[in-house]
Amino acid sequence: MSTLPNLITPVDRQHFYFQFVTTPTSDTPGTTLILHFNNRRYLFGRVAEGTQRAFNERGVSLKKSRNIFLTGETKWEHNSGLLGMILTMADVLVESNEEQGVAPGEIRIWGGPKLWHSVACARRFIFRTGLPLHVYEADADSWTVSQQPDFVDDNVLLWALPVKRMTRRDSGSIMPNGRSASPHTVGREQSLRQKTVHDMFDSDWKKDRLYEAVFKEVNLPAMVWLRNQETKDLQATFCTKMEDAPHIQPEQKVFVRLPWPAALVTELPSADNLPSAVAMSYFVKGRPQRGMFMPKKAKELGVPMGPMYGQLANGRSVTLGDGRVIKPDDVLDATLPGPGMAVLDVPDVHYLPDLLQKLTSMQEARILDDTHAFMWILGEGIVQSQAFVNLTASFPNVKHVVAAADHSPDYLSMQASGASATRLNQIRPEMFGIPRHNNNVLNGQALSNDLVRAERGLMLQAAPKFEIMRKDVPDFLDIQATVQGLSDATRTLIPANSAPSSPSGEKYDDISIRTLGTGSAMPSKYRNVSANLLHIPSLGYFIFDAGEDTLGQLKRSYNPAEVENILCNLHMIWISHLHADHHLGTISILVEHAKIARRRARDGQPLAHKLYLVSERNMADYLEDYKSVEANDAVLLRCLNSHVTDLKGNTVDLRSTSLPIAKLDTTRVSHCHGAQAISVTFTNGFKLSYSGDCRPSAQFAEIGKDSDVLIHEATFDDGMEGDAMAKRHCTIGEALGVAVAMRAKNVILTHFSQRYQKLPVLTNIKFPGQLMFEEGDDATDPAGLIEEGSTSTNDDSHIATAHQANGMHLSSAQGFTPPALRKETSLEEAAQKMSICIAFDLMRVTIPQIKDMYRYYPAIEHMFEVEQMKSDDRRAKLREAQEELDKKRSEAVEARRKKNEAKKGEKPKPAKKKEKSNGSGSGNKQSKLNTKSESISNGQPITAMASDSAPMKIDLSSTTKRAQPDNFTSPQLSPRQIQAKRAKLDLDAD
Repeated sequence: MSTLPNLITPVDRQHFYFQFVTTPTSDTPGTTLILHFNNRRYLFGRVAEGTQRAFNERGVSLKKSRNIFLTGETKWEHNSGLLGMILTMADVLVESNEEQGVAPGEIRIWGGPKLWHSVACARRFIFRTGLPLHVYEADADSWTVSQQPDFVDDNVLLWALPVKRMTRRDSGSIMPNGRSASPHTVGREQSLRQKTVHDMFDSDWKKDRLYEAVFKEVNLPAMVWLRNQETKDLQATFCTKMEDAPHIQPEQKVFVRLPWPAALVTELPSADNLPSAVAMSYFVKGRPQRGMFMPKKAKELGVPMGPMYGQLANGRSVTLGDGRVIKPDDVLDATLPGPGMAVLDVPDVHYLPDLLQKLTSMQEARILDDTHAFMWILGEGIVQSQAFVNLTASFPNVKHVVAAADHSPDYLSMQASGASATRLNQIRPEMFGIPRHNNNVLNGQALSNDLVRAERGLMLQAAPKFEIMRKDVPDFLDIQATVQGLSDATRTLIPANSAPSSPSGEKYDDISIRTLGTGSAMPSKYRNVSANLLHIPSLGYFIFDAGEDTLGQLKRSYNPAEVENILCNLHMIWISHLHADHHLGTISILVEHAKIARRRARDGQPLAHKLYLVSERNMADYLEDYKSVEANDAVLLRCLNSHVTDLKGNTVDLRSTSLPIAKLDTTRVSHCHGAQAISVTFTNGFKLSYSGDCRPSAQFAEIGKDSDVLIHEATFDDGMEGDAMAKRHCTIGEALGVAVAMRAKNVILTHFSQRYQKLPVLTNIKFPGQLMFEEGDDATDPAGLIEEGSTSTNDDSHIATAHQANGMHLSSAQGFTPPALRKETSLEEAAQKMSICIAFDLMRVTIPQIKDMYRYYPAIEHMFEVEQMKSDDRRAKLREAQEELDKKRSEAVEARRKKNEAKKGEKPKPAKKKEKSNGSGSGNKQSKLNTKSESISNGQPITAMASDSAPMKIDLSSTTKRAQPDNFTSPQLSPRQIQAKRAKLDLDAD
């Protein structure tokens, strides 16, 4: 930690303030604040799930952020959004500093015990180089009041307050959860965690760095490269044993990649011997500020008017002509102390005694002088407690601002997404519900007059003067106005017979799928990251991927009793791979499930079955590592290519468990290390297949043949095949091609690139004869736990042929037909029978609804176009207002300049002409909407003609094709470019 220098040099007058970015809601359970200075931002609070999406919603930039000060306890409920925030902040810093041509600097995270462990657990899916991350764990037992701050920089002085939970049984010391250990052992284990985190962010390991070694001395399994003496290319072979490479002699020299350092840490020591029940709070002061410059005093001392005045005002001494030295203190008013504020987190009332003791000690030491506000983050029931009332009364001259879930309205924090869902509800209400919310304070509880309720956007200005400002507090989303805002033209496109789909009497009519998150990479305003909930009424619930804030999306879709029922009847969570956007919401589900299970067990109503988490080994191992921070009751299973084992490697027959699954098949797919697609046949005969993230896979088409529903990723629009290949995703046409190869009856397309905020484009189906199938390789390269590295350093051959390359098997498109289609059913017939549904966040769809979803696309597309035009118009008006404001400011500056020159008797100089921007404004042009669907407004099903040589066109409407310039050509990347682009991608980028 930084220490306070003996003398802190006063700084110029500062302007800084705290601002609430989030307050507790269903999908932003944590309270988060930003401390604003002109040159820097500091993040404080509970960085829970939904935080980074709320930052996007509010337009809060992370470019100037380097420090995160976590409040509360080190547990998932309080810091579940930290890992996603670290990834986003790292990417923003690297991108920002690349633009400026400087190194990205470092990120600092402050928190309580077990923070090192929590971050180190993520070593299997977080990897960066050249971006130091420093973690600071506060020690509650050794804390003493001190004039020396724990952190000092150009803007702030900060004291960390690790507060202990005290009950009548406590002796004042914080006891570990279980395992005891000597200080030497604890220190050694902490050093391992620290080194692991260092290697996750700042190692010098390079993916393309190879080392020469004798083959017999290589630690296997490993990828081994041998140089071809004729072509001079390096050819790769994955070896689990030497016999896997009979063409390499034991004494022959080969090239190998050294393992990524964090990959060598197979298991972290348990965190049970580290302190528990510590909640972090912070006290922050601005730096002392120089007093005002006194011209009269300077004149008396003989200082000539001019540059010396400025030097003295800026804190620099000057020497006069007679040799006298005039110091700043001689001509400056008294130094002003920096104003102070505190962010205080109290999870429950048992933390209040120790917090009061620490604050009292700081007050007696005069550290709290000039403190303006305490910003409270409180657990349930604390506001009404007598202990809290007494504590706030002890500081009557401080403004107390309170953020507490039981005193905060559950407003729609993601307004853009909420408005979109509300409009969709007007088009097809049985599929799209208005997100659950309550703009009133829960239970109608009011705060006492001496407390201020925290609101998102609320500002607490510390300097130049203390002030609480509500100018940036947004209004709640007006649902009624949003409903009324749906245009008449859009309403005319809604099918007349749009009553809720009635059961058709067919099999599986009552099965539903709710797409909780449908975006890729990171949360955006309109789409959250991947999560899908399957409900089979006769069997229960199943989750396929659980990206960040999956629990929050559930709470926006169902009332509390329904959420509890879902979790009680949840059988399985399947995680397709370890990219953060597919699994960072898993622990919240597991923790909430465990809470309900414990409560019901105490009430004599134990749950009827266990919850199983099934994924590749690294996901199961990650959760096992984290259990010593926060336990859950899930049964963790590893799965690879349909083979399921427990954590000890013992084979598990799912038929012997409580899972209502008749058959579970998985296959490796081409995306990242460990990525798998899954096909599940349930005991009632229903078959669902889920792709996760992948390139088109023939093996997936085979294991999923005749699926009742296929959920497939469709990240990119057609025409972006090069990007899809480079990033190992599918275009929409490729996804539909896999569906045809699979003979899937119904298809739900999801995982859309966040650049497509609204309705993706449906243009064609690529049949198997036009697809480049890429299969995941069963081999495991221990050097790369997230992305498998390039296995060949030659140029184009791994794309053009079908040999093993780049960690996958590529099947040539020419003449290849997956086994699932080697029957009499024609491709055209399979395509004609297939029903297609585009997924939106919080959409609930049954099989009958999938079949006629196409009838609603014209209305949906038109609605999005109208909203886009409104958005463009708003931006144009804001731009015009900003330009007018800039013009007035320039005129004011010019007027002051002329006035000053007139005082000096100088001839005014002509103002410099400002160069006109040649940017193209939006002008008054607006695209004319086509309110008539050319192909489907008449209710006819999708029709298409196809051949083996041309893609099958799906003409949904004239508005579904994205406008492109006349000279536009689809970007096609060569195999060499694809190889280079893949190599450039971050190991854990999606």
